[in-house]
Amino acid sequence: MREWNSLSAMAMSEGGASDAPARIDPSSYFESSIYIAELKGIFSKTWLPVGRVEELPDLGSYFTWERTRIPTVIVRSVDRQIRGFYNSCRHRGAPVVRTPTGRGRAFRCQYHSWTYDTFGKLVGLPDERDFGNFSRCAYSLVPLQIAEFGGWVWIDQSGAASPLATVLDRGDASMAAMEQHGFSARKTFKVRSNWKAVIERLGAGDSAMEAVGGIHWCLPNSLFAVASTRSVLLAAWPLNERETEIELVLAAAPEDAGISLDSLHSDLLPLLDNIAGSGTEISGDNQQAEQLAALWSHHMGPVAQAADAI
Repeated sequence: MREWNSLSAMAMSEGGASDAPARIDPSSYFESSIYIAELKGIFSKTWLPVGRVEELPDLGSYFTWERTRIPTVIVRSVDRQIRGFYNSCRHRGAPVVRTPTGRGRAFRCQYHSWTYDTFGKLVGLPDERDFGNFSRCAYSLVPLQIAEFGGWVWIDQSGAASPLATVLDRGDASMAAMEQHGFSARKTFKVRSNWKAVIERLGAGDSAMEAVGGIHWCLPNSLFAVASTRSVLLAAWPLNERETEIELVLAAAPEDAGISLDSLHSDLLPLLDNIAGSGTEISGDNQQAEQLAALWSHHMGPVAQAADAI
């Protein structure tokens, strides 16, 4: 996987933001309008890791995901391909899946019983004759861009992000190692801080993750620690402008499958305790803070300038 600085340099070059400021404006760590704009302008426009492929072991296995406030469902279709859709019925917009995980041959909306297969195709609806000249194909679930890489499932909710192969380095040996790992454990916990401050703090001192293996950043909010027999994803998901949920996902080779995330959690807590609310207190040699500022400015600069109009 390419390092954080290479990815952000790509983002900067695409938009010509070579003079990006070294720091993010402090108000952007507290303003609710900026948080909403970040979901739309950053998180909904890039590839994000949403889970391990082993979490979809069987035909019809699925899980829901809505970290960016956009309800989605990820499913292993009957042709064994992993697909993603907006979790929204095409009739009245109600969710077609209401349980976080499960397995089924079809998704049925509980509102008016419109039913979809694992390809997202509308396969049944009550009183279809009452709809007149009706085409089921025109009312399939709306698909999302999904990719598999390194044993992880990735999602691009915009459908407009660059191909994942151009964002992540498929030749990286650490990614090949991750393909051999299997889902082992997941742990989440909350910290009272803006998500950007979390990333900056981790960039200033990520020794807890370094103990697992080599560190690889993935814009905008994730890092991977990769070793030969295990790998850990740490993702900082914003809950609001002042609160972040940390997600830890452990994937391991069979010999390490029984390892717990508890010790890593304990090591991270002191590092993330009492995080400064604003990145202005981050030291000048924090490369991750600098790169985050460049990426944020590239995507959010015009929005931040017009924050009062949001």
